[in-house]
Amino acid sequence: MIEACRAAGLLDGGQAAILAAAHSDFLYRSLTCTMDLRPRVAPWDPSLRQACAGVKHVATGVRDRVCALSTLKHKPRAEWLAAFLARFQEVAADCCTLAQSIGGGGGAGGAVQTGSAAVGVAIGGDGESGGTGSVVTLYNGYPDRGPNAPVQTGTVISTKGQRSTALVAQSIGGGGGSGGSAENSSVGIFNYVVGGTGGNGGSAGTAGTNQVTIYNSGIISTLGNHAQGVVGQAVGGGGGLGGSALALNASVELNINVAVGGSGGKGGTAGDVLATNTGEILTSGADAWGLVGQSVGDGGGVGGMSKADAYTLSVAEEVPSVAIDIGVGGKGGDGGAGGNVGVYNTGLIMTSGAGAHGVLAQSISGGGGAGERHA
Repeated sequence: MIEACRAAGLLDGGQAAILAAAHSDFLYRSLTCTMDLRPRVAPWDPSLRQACAGVKHVATGVRDRVCALSTLKHKPRAEWLAAFLARFQEVAADCCTLAQSIGGGGGAGGAVQTGSAAVGVAIGGDGESGGTGSVVTLYNGYPDRGPNAPVQTGTVISTKGQRSTALVAQSIGGGGGSGGSAENSSVGIFNYVVGGTGGNGGSAGTAGTNQVTIYNSGIISTLGNHAQGVVGQAVGGGGGLGGSALALNASVELNINVAVGGSGGKGGTAGDVLATNTGEILTSGADAWGLVGQSVGDGGGVGGMSKADAYTLSVAEEVPSVAIDIGVGGKGGDGGAGGNVGVYNTGLIMTSGAGAHGVLAQSISGGGGAGERHA
């Protein structure tokens, strides 16, 4: 494109060399096609018209604001180019595309706190499961889909700033609700207290089902730390925490006191992710990954704590007193399984910065929740 613009008289040899040395051929190519020079310059330069012929779709926000620069074409080339670059930097941070489906979090179980005589029972409410993330599909351009659906070139998307990822598709399950705590103080022979079970994390699909598809055939540019280029993610929701149980009982001669912590909820599963790039992705910044596909099952919830204290009074030496004090910590929830991940690149990916991977594909299953102790 630099050579085509040079042949059209937009750049002299020195300017073209400076742009190439500074890796600005991508930037200038983006700028040229964003302005869509065909109606302004191409009429007297067939080579430039041919170079830009593949650009069919231009980002509306950038196009409308940058096209005002067409009035600068009669100024000296250096001044024209400087104004061009300044205006592009001004609008660059305004462009990004985000598609998300996020399940809502499950409701927390109700807590219970009671006191009783003779026999006491208290059971915390169970947390509800998190909502399910739906299928997400995001295209910047379209691949060849047959004779009636030709290839469509994607748009130019450019961002500037920390964590300003350009193209993102995410399906995220909601977290499970926490189980309700239970507490009972009793005077009698029997006391039984159970914490509520945590809700299961919402799924973002299951392995073997296509949950997230993201495709880029355009030009992606990011500037900033953690500003990734193209990201497709399916993430299951975390399991809810089990409710705690506290049992306190006092009686004469016989005392049976039981406290059981609630179980943690299961972590949500994640479905398959497909991320494809046939265009160009350029990032600059630490951890500014180029093309990313991730399927992540979330962790199970932590089991609830239990505490049981029994006090027995003896009224006669010849009658033995018996105290049975049982405390059981809650069971941790199972982790959710990650799905299959496919990441394909037939285009150009360039990254610059510490830890800035060009292509990253990950399938991660969540860890099981910790079982809580008896205090």
